[in-house]
Amino acid sequence: MAQQKGIIPLRGTIGNITFYKSGDAYLAREKGGIDANRIATDPAFQRTRENGAEFGNSSRDSEAVILPSTQIYRFTIATGFYHSTTMLPFITG
Repeated sequence: MAQQKGIIPLRGTIGNITFYKSGDAYLAREKGGIDANRIATDPAFQRTRENGAEFGNSSRDSEAVILPSTQIYRFTIATGFYHSTTMLPFITG
């Protein structure tokens, strides 16, 4: 990685060069990778698109399970029901 030297530390992008801070150093790197249009249309990336679609579906399905359980958990904490049910065996026992 190229390190920046100078009075003004840069952050952001100018042309194909991205400037950023990592730890205590300001660094610069050239943009790379494949553009989104090629991934969306090139037959060589068919499996990549399939995997992305599967990951998106799994994420949506897990949200359907996690979101309601989070709301139930918050309700039990807010109402004090959580504490009364966990302490019940110790109080009555």
